[in-house]
Amino acid sequence: FKLSNIIGIDHICISSNNILEDSKIFEKFGYKIDFYEKKNPIKNEKREFLNNNFKTHDFALLKLHNSVAIELIDHNENNENIDQIFSIIFNSKNGKSIDLKSQDILLNKLKNIFNNSILKLNMNSTCNFFECSEKENKINSIIIKTNDIEKSKNFWCKLFGFVELKSPKNKIENYQILEFTSPIKNWSMKFILIEEKLEKKMRYLDDKGFTCVSFLVTNIEDFLKKFDNFGLKTNSVPYETIVNNKKMRLIFLRGLENEIIELIEFKKNE
Repeated sequence: FKLSNIIGIDHICISSNNILEDSKIFEKFGYKIDFYEKKNPIKNEKREFLNNNFKTHDFALLKLHNSVAIELIDHNENNENIDQIFSIIFNSKNGKSIDLKSQDILLNKLKNIFNNSILKLNMNSTCNFFECSEKENKINSIIIKTNDIEKSKNFWCKLFGFVELKSPKNKIENYQILEFTSPIKNWSMKFILIEEKLEKKMRYLDDKGFTCVSFLVTNIEDFLKKFDNFGLKTNSVPYETIVNNKKMRLIFLRGLENEIIELIEFKKNE
């Protein structure tokens, strides 16, 4: 873990126009609201990652004992950009198999990867996600679309400490499964990289759906040196904030496909 400077995946961010209503979507998997903050001022350092000029935002952290946390964020704006680079696969222990004669290309790819244990594509106005049949409810994995599997694999493995878990027997399928194993079980995660022709565009935290993955790091500056050495540039600067009475430093970065990544470094309370 010293090599990657990453401790684990702390949470994923999902845009919401109604936090209390949207939290019910994830309650069926066992998630519960841990804390809910309203009218929290938005720091200037975060503005380049927002499409609209908000003064405040509301957010709630949903937790499940064995899974990565989910942050629902309400920017009080209906942004209709829904071209999501991230998707979620949930384990669903009470799921029932349904007919999957679907035109959804990603769903059909996942059926092959998961040997048809994918149950359904759950579509709603907040966040589309997939469900697969497993014994315990949790986030099974995060799907990341990419223009180039090899570049993306190097990015997540060399910078973040993921390891290659599974790749297809033939090149036609164009996917790669990576895994990050944290000392803390619910900070571990599998990423499924899926090659797809993506339009080069900016992505924002106030886009619709699943917008950001948040990592815990030991030291932000050490990570930024590695980021720079990898050939990636950023104008972002870390900033201090207090969330749920905890002091922390944050920074937002953009990955190879402009996907948004948050780094969190906790500060000792004085």
